[in-house]
Amino acid sequence: MPAVLDTERRVATPPRPTAPSRFGHLLAAEVDAILLWVSHQLLDWGWPAFLTDDFASVLGLVTAALVASIVVNLALVFHDRGRFEVATELVTTAFGLAVGLRLLEVFPFDFAGYANDWSGAVHGVLVLLIGVTGLAMVVTLVRLVVGPGDD
Repeated sequence: MPAVLDTERRVATPPRPTAPSRFGHLLAAEVDAILLWVSHQLLDWGWPAFLTDDFASVLGLVTAALVASIVVNLALVFHDRGRFEVATELVTTAFGLAVGLRLLEVFPFDFAGYANDWSGAVHGVLVLLIGVTGLAMVVTLVRLVVGPGDD
């Protein structure tokens, strides 16, 4: 959406996010805050049963990713257009990629007590998600460089 021209001051003012957009960003920040709290309880709860104590070595990065997402969504409440919005996508996608890589490295999952060993499938899904996230980062970076103007 192009900037609106203020006829009295002759100054271009950026459009504000719409009410549904602001609500969506606030809701996303709330969900991320709940996920942050839950992620810190999982080991104490012993649930899910396939999650090992090695998850503690991933938790710091998961925390950083969720906090970044909360901050981004709160910022988008005030301005969710143009290069700023694309830059915030790049930040959250980069955190997602880092979490995926760390999960693959640590692999805090143990399926030994289950009828099927899901380790191979989970490895495959993680590799697929890392690849898709890496591609999304490239696309977002291109959008940032050649994409929308600063609305």
